[in-house]
Amino acid sequence: MTNEIIAKKELPLRYLCLSHCFRREAGHGQHSKGLYRLHQFTKLEMFVFTENSLEESIKVHKELLLIQEEIYTELGLHYKVLDMPTEELGNSAYRKFDIEAYMPSKNGFGEISSTSNCTDYQSHRLNCQYFDKNLEKKLLHTVNGTAIAVPRIILAILENFQNKDGKVLVPKALHPYSFGLKVIGDKNKEKV
Repeated sequence: MTNEIIAKKELPLRYLCLSHCFRREAGHGQHSKGLYRLHQFTKLEMFVFTENSLEESIKVHKELLLIQEEIYTELGLHYKVLDMPTEELGNSAYRKFDIEAYMPSKNGFGEISSTSNCTDYQSHRLNCQYFDKNLEKKLLHTVNGTAIAVPRIILAILENFQNKDGKVLVPKALHPYSFGLKVIGDKNKEKV
């Protein structure tokens, strides 16, 4: 998309990608032990290019948030959505929602995902544009959100679905993908 000009009729452009992420500040402080804050992790990211309209990018931002909420509801996680205050936003974000799931090891909630409306901030650097109806070039708006941050989802599932004998119940939404495994740690695995 760098240095590209898109026809308005192609918008919004929606992408889903698997990315490997690296964080150099990981591993510092009491809340960064174990799976919660790793140097390297994998995530499934949603990314949308919209026309240069705050109304349109706000609409898409809400759509991505609804997708995230559907995923975490289907997984059976107890979560909350935080509308982040301006002092918590990075330079690129016009508005950001963080989603936190309950994690017993924290005795509270921990962030599992976020979604941001970056308006045209990222497009300035990428030089991503489109022609509007008057054939005038405009910068695209970008909206992104993490569908799944793999280690944090694993952590939330392990902590929230572990029973007293140490076995972990596989959330029902994952049964079609778990090769018949309904309980982790059960030597006599129960088939679907």
